[in-house]
Amino acid sequence: MTKLSAGKRRGVNRVAWAMRLKPPCVATLEGSSMIGPSATEGTYAARLIKGGETFTAPIRLVADPGSPHSEADRKLQQQTVMRLYRLIERIAFVSASVVEVRDQARATAGNKKPDEALAKDMDAFAGELDKQAASSATQKEESMAGIGGKSKLREMAGELYGEVSRYAGRPTQS
Repeated sequence: MTKLSAGKRRGVNRVAWAMRLKPPCVATLEGSSMIGPSATEGTYAARLIKGGETFTAPIRLVADPGSPHSEADRKLQQQTVMRLYRLIERIAFVSASVVEVRDQARATAGNKKPDEALAKDMDAFAGELDKQAASSATQKEESMAGIGGKSKLREMAGELYGEVSRYAGRPTQS
């Protein structure tokens, strides 16, 4: 559900709907993940609430009649975008969980004497979690010449989401 605020002036006020869903929940803001996917074609309900009264009217969202893309292509594009949307959110959740568990392991190790076996095990475990977090975190390692770099999982998924969501037609097999 999208909630839009109307103006406070008397008379008719215009409200614009961006026709997009909320952006995916991510750990770090990246260009492509700051925009939600387009709303799908279909019928939506518009509600106007004024005082204690509620007025409801249907709004039909249709494809651009000048679009060169078929309905099947648009549907596949939307399904692909939503799969990538959910993937980005899962990566963010897993990354945050890994960092949280790592921090808990370090706190547990810090509460023990440094020579205790549990403290050593927790430190080693935290080190392994650091490696896991680094493998998925958004980070580009720039070369000396400033060309290229090594993209991480979260960054690659975000870039792919952005590319697919910007194109209204059938995604390629790649």
